[in-house]
Parts: sequence; structure tokens; C-alpha cells
Amino acid sequence: MQDSTALGTKVLHIPLLLPMHADCPDCAARLRELLLAREGVEVVHFDLARGDLVVHYDPQALTAEEVERAARLAGKEVAQRYRHADLPVEGMDCADCALKLERGVGRLQGVLWTAVHFPSGTLRVGYDPERVAPEDVARRVQELGYRVANGLPEPAGQGHSLQRGLAWARQRSREGLIAVAVTLALLGFLGQAAPFLGPGAAPSWWPPLFFGAATVLAGAPLALRGLRTLGIAQSLSIDLLMAVAALGAMAIGEWAEGAVVVILFHIGELLEAYTAERARQAIRSLMALVPEKARRLRPEGGEEEVAVGQVDLGDLILVRPGERIPVDGVVVEGASAVDQSPVTGESMPVDRGPGSEVYAGSVNGEGALVVRVVRPAQESTLSRMARLVEEAQAQKARSQRFVDRFARWYTPAVVLLALLVAVVPTLAGWGPFALWVYRALTLLVIACPCALVLAT
Repeated sequence: MQDSTALGTKVLHIPLLLPMHADCPDCAARLRELLLAREGVEVVHFDLARGDLVVHYDPQALTAEEVERAARLAGKEVAQRYRHADLPVEGMDCADCALKLERGVGRLQGVLWTAVHFPSGTLRVGYDPERVAPEDVARRVQELGYRVANGLPEPAGQGHSLQRGLAWARQRSREGLIAVAVTLALLGFLGQAAPFLGPGAAPSWWPPLFFGAATVLAGAPLALRGLRTLGIAQSLSIDLLMAVAALGAMAIGEWAEGAVVVILFHIGELLEAYTAERARQAIRSLMALVPEKARRLRPEGGEEEVAVGQVDLGDLILVRPGERIPVDGVVVEGASAVDQSPVTGESMPVDRGPGSEVYAGSVNGEGALVVRVVRPAQESTLSRMARLVEEAQAQKARSQRFVDRFARWYTPAVVLLALLVAVVPTLAGWGPFALWVYRALTLLVIACPCALVLAT
């Protein structure tokens, strides 16, 4: 805590009181309102670079100790009143999916703040537990066409085996759907080529039947997702645009074009999902370096095996030769060469003895070590590295924030423009209606906002 004087008032720097929720603008705003309601407090702002809460106050009305006490009470009230959770979401295939989730969940009464971290597949949400329950948030995610592992928020940094299992099953089902749709489309193209093989090689209804089946099979999931987004988030999505384009293609008899559009769209989503899953797997692999159990030495003698999350500061941990170190700590007994390459990148093992610091995820060498815990598991160097990677990926550049805002107006504008292209030239007598409908559908496809969002 630092105290300084400026223009008749005093400025107090207090370590940020909401370390777990510093990125929540609603919690920060409520903390600021509570402090400003206190007589003698004049200005409150946050110095995120230093991690400080900065309070300007009148020294004639308040002392520094009273300001600090009020700030801590306000911080405690906000932390107890509002909740934050990370929900592992399965089924996000593109950045447009993240935008749909943010808007849809954000419209729930009681949800204060949402942010979707697409690379790790995580929905971060701040909510008022008196107005909305975690189950309601999970239900809204499912209504939007996605899944939450176990249907409940889970602490960050833990493995989500069920989530990965659901993701694998859903990925296989999507691949199967695409394979069937591609097969049907190929049969349709075979029917189109039948006249070149000889008269009567295939009936005339063959191409429309197989192209139509492929379009319905691949387009129905898009239509359902698009309608859900329209009803819940009240926004037009790329899914609905693709479904409308495919339906219009069938309406004017362009069966092949409708099938190809939705199949290519699904293939593009599948490739993007594969790329995103590789990024998520990289973060999971980093966290998998830390063992789930630790051998804690009892004060009265002996040892017990406990979960890493149950280890407290100051506990003594026994690390046997060849085992990974479960937590950050300081060696108090023993000597060994420790392979710290997963954490520090050092190519050679480093000798460690009493007084030396060791890191979670490092591999112990030939000697047993007794380590005193200096950081909880969730604050280990490796956990902080993974968290920094996730936060860096979640940060939106200025251009990306602009595109997010622009896309909200861009999609409805494209739909309106497509309607005008279909109707106005026909009424003006510039050509047949079917021709301009075809051009309007082409506009819907090539003006897809997904490419714009992904470009940032």
C-alpha cells in the first residue's frame, strides 16, 4: 500500500482486491461505485499495469487506514455477491460460433459479462447467483446448439475428459454426415453424367433426388442452428445464410449448387475445428505434465497420497527418483539432478539441493527430494504459463473488436441487399425472376461474414 498527496487530496494505491475477477468490467464498476458512495472518497480507478486499486480521498474526512478498510470490505462484498466461472464448451468450430455464444448467453437475465475463448473452447461468464443459476447458463449454451461438459462450470486448469469424449463423438458424427452427403452428391453427379454413358443409363429424376437428399442432410443442422441463434440471440448467423442459400437453390432447380455449397461449408468448419482442437490439445498437454497426486509428509511421521489441489502452502512433499514434481517449492532435504526443460527449456538437468527452487512438471533425477510448497497448484509456474497463453490468445486486437461490432450490422445488411437484388430488377423488367434469385443467392454465399471474422 502506497500513500501520496496530490492537489489537496491523498492518493492511496492498494493491491487489486479482485485478483480472480480483474477482467470483469461489471465487478470493477461495482467496486468503484461502493467506494465512491463513501463520504470523502473522490476518485477511484484501476491501474491494471501495476495491479493496483487507486483511491483519491480527502484526508480531512478519512484516514488511509479507513480507506483501505472500506476498500477491502467493498471488495469482499463484490466477490461474495457475484460469481465467475469457466465453462468448457464443446462444439465451437469457428469464431462466428464464439460470437453467437457471447450474444446468446449475454442476454440471460442475471448474466453480467461473457467472453468466449475460442482457442481453448472456454466460455467465461460473470453472473448474479440470485438471478441466474449455473444450470441456466449451461441450458442456454445447449439451446444455442453447443454442449457444456457435465452441464456445470468447472475450475480452470483441470482436465475435461468427458468434454474430450463428447467432442470426439460429435466430430465422428459430423464426419459421418459429411461422408454420406458427399456420397449422395457424387451419385447425383453420376446421374448428370448418365447421358454421356448412353440413353437410359439413369432416369431423369436421379440427379435431383440425390442432390436434394445431400442438401437436406447437410443443410438441416445449419438451419436448426441458425433459427436457434435468431430466436435466442436475436441475430442472423452464417448458418442461416447458408441454409437460405441452399433452400433457394433447390427452389429454382439448381440442385447441384445447393448441395455443393452446404457440403463445402461443412468441410471448411471441420478443418477449422481440427485446427482449433490442435491448439487446445497443446494447452492440455502442457498441463498434463503436472501429476495429479502428491506424497505429503505427515507432521507425526509417515506419508500420505493426496490430490495436488489439497496441498497447502508450507506442506512437505516427498518426490522420489524419476517422478515429476507436483508443485512449485523449495528443496529442504536431499540432492538430485532435476530436468526442468518442460518449464525453463534448459537442455541439461540442473543440480538441486537444500534451498534450491524447483518447479511443478519438472522430472526428478536419481535422488529423493523433500520439497516445501511455496505456491498452490493453481498458481504454479506451469499453470501460470498455460493461463498466460490462454489469455494472450483471448486478447482481441483493435481490428478484431471492430470486425466483431461491424459483423452485427453486416449480416442483416447482406440479407437485405440480397432481397433487393432478387426483387427490384425483376420489378424493373431487367430479366426473369429466377435469374435474379440465383444472383441474390450467389451474393449470400460470397458475402459470408465468416471469412471476414476469421480474417482477424
